Amino acid sequence: MPALETARDRDADLIRQLQADIAELRQRVTVLERTARPALDDASWLTVIANAVAGRVFSVSELRAHRRVDRALRRALAGMTAQQIGTRLRQLTDRRLNGLILQRVGRDEAGCSWLVRHVEAGTDTHDRV
Repeated sequence: MPALETARDRDADLIRQLQADIAELRQRVTVLERTARPALDDASWLTVIANAVAGRVFSVSELRAHRRVDRALRRALAGMTAQQIGTRLRQLTDRRLNGLILQRVGRDEAGCSWLVRHVEAGTDTHDRV
């Protein structure tokens, strides 16, 4: 039954190759998710966060935990590491976007604490809380 053994060997080789291809594709997706440009512009991204935190002080780890129950937040943070979220928050600090302003209000061993406030037209956006 050499033909049967040859077919089994061929099938085993094919399965190994498919498994290797899947592993490589998973790696590529991970890299793309980490390096992809944000799907949302800054104003929309901050609006999603503001809706999720509802006026409460928050940390990056709290945002990441809350995304499990908040679909919009999950999409906004998709593929982002904690460090990437923190970097983007720092980039948006004290910028008025869609009537919102993000402020860093503290720091402890767990990281920075953030607050999104609603601001009215004419409000100085550089005042700290």
